[in-house]
Amino acid sequence: MLTHFGIDGYFDQIQGSDNIPFKPDPFIINKILEDQLWGRTETLMVGDTDNDIHAGKRAGIPTCGVTYGSLSKEQMQQLEPDFMIDSLPELLSHIR
Repeated sequence: MLTHFGIDGYFDQIQGSDNIPFKPDPFIINKILEDQLWGRTETLMVGDTDNDIHAGKRAGIPTCGVTYGSLSKEQMQQLEPDFMIDSLPELLSHIR
């Protein structure tokens, strides 16, 4: 899908979920951190589901909940992500 939309070149690693534990297990996040040699303080989990936010928290990384995905803004607030955004461009002001 990323290739279809011409955005695969923007990613250092594309990780599927075949034969690995599913979120909220932090395995996939920890694998990417290890493969890319990234620190937890320079990583951010951006997600629209409870499993995304829980996985990020369990991996010990900051979390960003989006309000335009599968959960309502109120449902996302209950998960207590580190911050929330209403649109993707808002993310830039949080990561600069």
